Amino acid sequence: MVGLWLGSAQALFTVGPTSDTACQFHDIQSAVNAAQQNPGPDLIQVSAGTYSHQTTITVADGSDVSIEGGYQNCSSGSRTDRSTLDAQGASGGPIFVDEGIGALTLLHLILENANNSSGPGGAITAVVAGPLTLSDVL
Repeated sequence: MVGLWLGSAQALFTVGPTSDTACQFHDIQSAVNAAQQNPGPDLIQVSAGTYSHQTTITVADGSDVSIEGGYQNCSSGSRTDRSTLDAQGASGGPIFVDEGIGALTLLHLILENANNSSGPGGAITAVVAGPLTLSDVL
């Protein structure tokens, strides 16, 4: 299955394990930061697998960002599954905080073990945010 392009993405960023040298980034927050420096809509492709101890990813920009999981690897445009973002063992809180006015689209992801005993729990917190779209997100 080929990835879903929402709009005319101006930049593509890839995220995967450190063993994949074709990846531009090895953590999603770094890719989000780079996308926020690029004007216009951006697509972040995340390789399939489990990303353990996932800390909070903050999207706080005015441009549109799509984060799509399940890619075979960073050099392939083929999606094979979902990517799992597991917050178990992290400092707590949501996996995503959406503070931007641009659209945030999450695709083909499994978000698990997000918990915050001192405040809002759950996997996603949207505060004064633009449109949020979830597709094939568990």
